[in-house]
This record gives sequence, structure tokens and C-alpha cells, in this order.
Amino acid sequence: MTTEFEPVLKTTVIPFHEVPQELLEKPENAEKIEKNGHRVFFAPDGKVEGFTSPFGSSRHVAQVGAMVKPDGQIVDVIRYDFDQIDRTDGKVDINKPWEHATPNAMVVVLEESKDGELLVHSVKEPRPFMFDHRNRNTKRGMEIVGITGKWAKKIGADPKLTVLEGLVADMGVDVDENSVQVIGIHNPNRAWVETCNEVYVARFRSKINRVLDGTHDVVSEGEVYPLGEFPAGADALVNSALWLTAKHFNCISSKPLNNKGILHL
Repeated sequence: MTTEFEPVLKTTVIPFHEVPQELLEKPENAEKIEKNGHRVFFAPDGKVEGFTSPFGSSRHVAQVGAMVKPDGQIVDVIRYDFDQIDRTDGKVDINKPWEHATPNAMVVVLEESKDGELLVHSVKEPRPFMFDHRNRNTKRGMEIVGITGKWAKKIGADPKLTVLEGLVADMGVDVDENSVQVIGIHNPNRAWVETCNEVYVARFRSKINRVLDGTHDVVSEGEVYPLGEFPAGADALVNSALWLTAKHFNCISSKPLNNKGILHL
């Protein structure tokens, strides 16, 4: 039995230089690094311009003012605004790091109760990069009540197939494939992420055995919530997907349900 003072194994995030060298030298980790496929790419002058990985690319870019033809060709750059990192989320050709990524996808799995209420199947997801700034005593890492979302495995993959594969791996559920439809797109951070993910809804059919293939993060099964009672959390993609679902099924009213109005909330 462990106590609150004993260390426990937990997925976390540290600067790369803090990884013990002996771990990097182990054969199994060398294979993992190669499998992860994180590669540097260079500008014509040989300087590092960014990095690619199986999950996208991170690129050093600048926002500028430029004279641009109708076909998108830049004629002249006349103003510099600022520089930042530009991220693509999704599969990219490692030999063409400036191309657009294959979009990832999320799916909201729904059931209908006997009284017509929409019920949402959830998952629990560890988010080691996230930090709750409201409590400075906490470390990085949060658990999110979420929905199934997956990276595309192949360049040009159909996002619908991406979510169907994710349902088997994440939730262990079978859905009516005729019910699967895209209801919108959304972006995790418009300031520096280029790729918009696709959002789907699907009708729950039955539970099946999960099939983990080692290509995605492992999440655990969550509860089933009425759409209007799904926990609002820190993951903006989850919140956005639920809002798109509520909007799609006309579940949103402009009038507060308590009839007090905005000035009396």
C-alpha cells in the first residue's frame, strides 16, 4: 500500500534535456524515437526551420504585410508584424513539411432516452501538458472528461474512418455507420494551429471489445451524460464539439431557462 508521500508512476512533461541519457541509449527507446519520427527540417541557408512528427509539424513563421496576387502568389513582402510557431495537427509528409496536414477528427456518440433526451457517451483522458493556473500548488497534468478524438494514421485519410477506428480503440462501442455525419470543424488554438479538426456525431448501437493498436493514447471509459449536463471542462475542443452538437440538434435557446435574464444571473 502506498501513502500520499510515496512517488507513483505518472505520465508527465519535462524539458527534453532533463531526460536521463541512459534512457535514450536503451535500444527499445532508440526504436521508439525512430518510430516517433521527430525530424528537423532546414531553410535554404541551412538553419533549423522547424520539426515534423507523426502528429504534424512545428514551423517558425512570421506574420507580414505582403502584396498578394488573386492566386495567392506573394509578389512583395513590405511589412513585418511578428514571428511565432505555426503548428499543423495531423499527418504530414515529412519531405514536405510546409504542406497542410490531414485533419484529425472527433465524434460525439449519442443515445436517445425514452423521453427524447440526448445522452452522450464520454471518456476520461489524461492531459499531461495542461496546467490549472488557478491552483499554483499543482503540477502540470489534468484529467479531462472528453469524447473520442483521433489522429489520422495516413496522409489523406478520410476523417470519418479516423473516428470509426477511434471508437473501437477508445470507447469499445459500435455505432450505426449510417448515422455518422460531420457537423462542423473547429480549431484548438487559432493563434498558432493551422489545422481545423472535423467534428462528427454518431448513434450508439452496442458495446464491443476495445482493440488497442498502440498508435493512440490510451483513455478510459467515462460515464453517459445528458447533453445539457455534460461537464464543462478545460478542454476547448471537447466544449466546442458539444456546443456544435447542441446547435446541430437545435438544443440551444437564446432565452435563459431560469427566465431571470442576463442582468440577474
